[in-house]
Amino acid sequence: MIYIMGVTGKPLKTTATPNGILHLELAYNQQKVDTILQAWSPPKWNLTVPIPSETPDRLKAAKINTWWDFLFLFFYSFLFYELCILLYRKLHPSRLGNAGLIFGKLSILAGVFDVIENIFMLSILNNSYAGWYLLPMTLASAIKWTLVVLILLYIIIAAGKLLLGKLKR
Repeated sequence: MIYIMGVTGKPLKTTATPNGILHLELAYNQQKVDTILQAWSPPKWNLTVPIPSETPDRLKAAKINTWWDFLFLFFYSFLFYELCILLYRKLHPSRLGNAGLIFGKLSILAGVFDVIENIFMLSILNNSYAGWYLLPMTLASAIKWTLVVLILLYIIIAAGKLLLGKLKR
C-alpha cells in the first residue's frame, strides 16, 4: 500500500506542493486550497502553445490517491492496533505494556480521523465544498498525524524495551 500511495501521489509533488497530498491535508484556508488546486489543475489550452500529451492530470491523481488512502488507512490502523496489542501482551503488567491497550485504541481513532479528512478532501477535489470544510479537514489531519507519530513512538520504545529484555536473558 505504501508503494501504491507513493506511485499515485507522485504527480502531486510540484514546486507549489513539494509534499504532495500532505499540502491539501493541511490546507487550513482558502488561499492555500486555491494555490494547491491551481498547481494541480491542467494548464489552460492556448492556441499558440500546445499542451504536451504527457501533462499529468493531477486533480484526477489526487482523487485516485485519496480513494486509495481509504484502503491504506484500514491497513495501517489495523497493523498499529495489532502491534500495540502484541506489545501489551508481551509487556503486561508493566505501565509500558498496559499503555499498549490505549495506543491500540488510538490506532483505530487515527483511522477514523483519516476517513473524516479524506471525505473533506474529496469534496474539495470535486469542487463541491464550503469554506468551513477546511477547518475540520485540517483538524482531522493534524489529530491523525499526531496520533500516528505518538503510536509509532510507543511501538519503537515498547519494542526496544522488549528486545532489550530478551537480550539480557
